[in-house]
Amino acid sequence: MLLAQMTEDRLRALRESFVEQSAQSDHTIAFVVLGCAAVLAAIGGVVLWRRSRRAEQVRTHTDIFSEAMQTLALTESDATLVRGIASAARLREPTAMLLSPMNFAVAVEGALSAGGDPRIRAHAESVSERLFGVPLPALSES
Repeated sequence: MLLAQMTEDRLRALRESFVEQSAQSDHTIAFVVLGCAAVLAAIGGVVLWRRSRRAEQVRTHTDIFSEAMQTLALTESDATLVRGIASAARLREPTAMLLSPMNFAVAVEGALSAGGDPRIRAHAESVSERLFGVPLPALSES
């Protein structure tokens, strides 16, 4: 009888301990879930913030190119040519081609090597003369 009582007491104590631990683990699980949700929300916020900044940089980049075109007072056909050269040459910074005659010549060569119309060279020559006062520089074949 004493052995049965001791076994029953131990089982009861074990059951109560299990109930207490499971109640504590419920709180722990709730905190872990809330923590994970907070971390995911923070990561999502950072991703959205970076996307908006990247879009803002692209818009600014395009605005600078357009502003440079207006500042240089290029005609509509000249502006179309310059945009076409920048696009065909796949320039990362298209405004850089407007900084010097050599940059412009490199962009024209890049556009021609990418399959651009060879007739753009003559128009590019006249644009270069108006922008920089010199014809397109010849690029060395090295």
